[in-house]
Amino acid sequence: MYRILIFLSFFSLLQTVTKPAPKKLLLVYAKNESDPTLSIARIQALQKVAKENKYTLDTTQINAKFSEQYLKKYSALVFINPANRLLNYRQRTELERYIQAGGGLLQISLPPPSETDWPWYTRLQEAGLKVQYVKSFQVPDKNQLKYWRTPFDGGFYSQITLTDEKQSFPDSEWFELLPDEWSYITNHPELDYRKATTKKVP
Repeated sequence: MYRILIFLSFFSLLQTVTKPAPKKLLLVYAKNESDPTLSIARIQALQKVAKENKYTLDTTQINAKFSEQYLKKYSALVFINPANRLLNYRQRTELERYIQAGGGLLQISLPPPSETDWPWYTRLQEAGLKVQYVKSFQVPDKNQLKYWRTPFDGGFYSQITLTDEKQSFPDSEWFELLPDEWSYITNHPELDYRKATTKKVP
């Protein structure tokens, strides 16, 4: 009996040691009504960085995919200059629940509005004004790019603020810092939707 217990303990330890690290799977939401070509170019640039840093990147422009069933398989979400007004009430609710479950979100955009018709999103932006981790980065056009990160509502949020909607991704010096932001928003335990406080829309 004693030998069996030793064997089981050793086998359990072996499983722990040899268990492969979970894949870092990201979902990029890149819906751009004004210039679809720009979204394609940015996604291609992100795919290159993802491959170099061992991330797996899925992309979508389909709002209907904002559902618990679809989002829960991703470690984090990346929004490229999103038009938040494109998300309806149900989809906004699903995003809130995803963050509350422990998920991560990186938004790369022009300065987002501090007040919208979405109270949760307004609180998110207000939280960014209070964080200590705020940095600026000089870009070729002499403007300052600011980015910050903060825990929020059970999850993790990072914001990179562009100065121009057509600012080139691969040619910007700050682009090489993306892996650090991805690491921040994916460095969390598995999602736990039992922690979500926003009620699911029937």
